[in-house]
Amino acid sequence: MFDSLIRDIKYYYRMGDSLIKLLYVLIGSFLVLLILGAFTPKGSDFMFVLYSYLKLPSSFSEFIIKPWTLITHVFVFSSVWGFIFEVMLLWIFGRIVSDLINQKRILPIFFITTVVSGILFLIFSSLLNYHSTYFGAKAPALAMAVIAASIAPDYSLRFILIGDVKLKFVVMIILIFELLSLASGYDLVFKLTSFSGALIGAVYIYMVKNGIEWKNIFSREKNQFANKSRTSSRKSPLTISYKASESNKKGSAIDKSNINSEVDKVLDKINKSGYDSLTAEEKEILYLASKK
Repeated sequence: MFDSLIRDIKYYYRMGDSLIKLLYVLIGSFLVLLILGAFTPKGSDFMFVLYSYLKLPSSFSEFIIKPWTLITHVFVFSSVWGFIFEVMLLWIFGRIVSDLINQKRILPIFFITTVVSGILFLIFSSLLNYHSTYFGAKAPALAMAVIAASIAPDYSLRFILIGDVKLKFVVMIILIFELLSLASGYDLVFKLTSFSGALIGAVYIYMVKNGIEWKNIFSREKNQFANKSRTSSRKSPLTISYKASESNKKGSAIDKSNINSEVDKVLDKINKSGYDSLTAEEKEILYLASKK
């Protein structure tokens, strides 16, 4: 039974897209630290020392000694509930970003937001005389939320007791709660750093609309979004371009020469009626475009 579970985990990881693999790593790191903490004897400083090598320190002098913490801090969580909340945000908003504008953008958005927010934490700590550590994935989660809301503001999310709520309102409520938390003044630098993720997400949207693509930091692929966005008259703030490939062996009836206009129509329909309103063919168009 255990072997079967391991095989299933390996299979879904191998077959998953960038978002799935990222979530696997986050969940895995959380479980490893949780198990280590559970088996560490009381009175031992093992976990304290381990966390000191993973969390981002507030002082530049300590950071220079442990520069890897600029990345590793994102894999450390404050609590079980904090972990669940941040991973759920990443899953919900990351899935929208992945489905609508290309799953290749997920990792650049996540890690660049992680690095930039970490640098901002060091700056804020120096300016405000803050002495503690920073950790967690709330900054990239908020970045994903803002990007998703900018792409498809009228996309509907269904809640059990409330029903359908437009994405822009969901993100707005989350940001309002974050601002209220900032206004309390408690642990200001930590919370300000987390909120910076939302600002980084807004900067991402602005940069991509002006032809600067973050994923090109990891790839030399030409930014086709910039060329398309200057000529397209569609309403959505982002454009998906698709390059025809011989790999599509399903014999789809989609006219690939008109794929961009088809994607535009699909995105407009999502904005108006939500993802669930799409037909099977429209979902296939979106899937093919996201795999470009």
